[in-house]
Amino acid sequence: MSEGLDDICLGIQTLMLSAKRGLKYNEIIDEMKEKGSRATINKHLRHLEEKEYVTCKLVRTAKGRSTVYQWNPTPSKIISYKPPYVFLFVKIRLEIPKIPDKKIHHTMVYRFRNQSDDVQEYFGLHIFGDVPRSWQELNPHMYEEEDGKSIELGSSNIILGDDALRKSISVKFNSPLYTGKEKTIRFEYDWEEPNQFWEYRKGENPPDLFELEFLYPAQKNYKLYVYEIDPLTQAKKLAKNEPHTDEVDGKRFIRWQIEDPEIGQIFRFEWNELAA
Repeated sequence: MSEGLDDICLGIQTLMLSAKRGLKYNEIIDEMKEKGSRATINKHLRHLEEKEYVTCKLVRTAKGRSTVYQWNPTPSKIISYKPPYVFLFVKIRLEIPKIPDKKIHHTMVYRFRNQSDDVQEYFGLHIFGDVPRSWQELNPHMYEEEDGKSIELGSSNIILGDDALRKSISVKFNSPLYTGKEKTIRFEYDWEEPNQFWEYRKGENPPDLFELEFLYPAQKNYKLYVYEIDPLTQAKKLAKNEPHTDEVDGKRFIRWQIEDPEIGQIFRFEWNELAA
């Protein structure tokens, strides 16, 4: 048996070693159902994949495609990686414009602490869109907030990967972030959301608190659905926490929060305008 594996992981190992051809996802769930729930088995499968004890591949079957898992008896040496930042707070705001054909205004706020032994000078993030847009068309604005001061960062502070539907952004701080110190980055941009959903997928280093705020004009009425996405099957289920609706300064908003999300959790936010 492999070192450092708990009872469920060892059960998955025994199961896979007995099936040299590999096992489909649903076969693993059925065989392991007495050990724990589907979510628990998923969590352990992800752990084994990260440690390279388990490999998976998509195969074509008579009913379509299926994921097949196999045990890897000789995983490569894993070097532990500690992210430089611990995220204290992540807030996403999506604001629906009064004019229907205008773009949705996105505000992303990241509050983090440098937990590494080195001085940090950069922060990276990615954004995605449904409609091809250049960086300039997004009307982007990036701000660095520290010690009560807010400074807008210019183009010289931004290293950009500008694909039509994906932007990779590396931001150089106006001032370095020393070990144990905190900083906030606020990023605002405008991009259409014709498919009427948005996903949060930063599952490898989740924040202490995540919040999404959906704003819309008071004369409108929207319903926000919050789903948790299974990273293995992409199946979705309604999140346990209920969104909260309120109105401030002539704008209505729906807010959803979660404290200490688990590693690997993915959240999907879908909205529909309701009839008057």
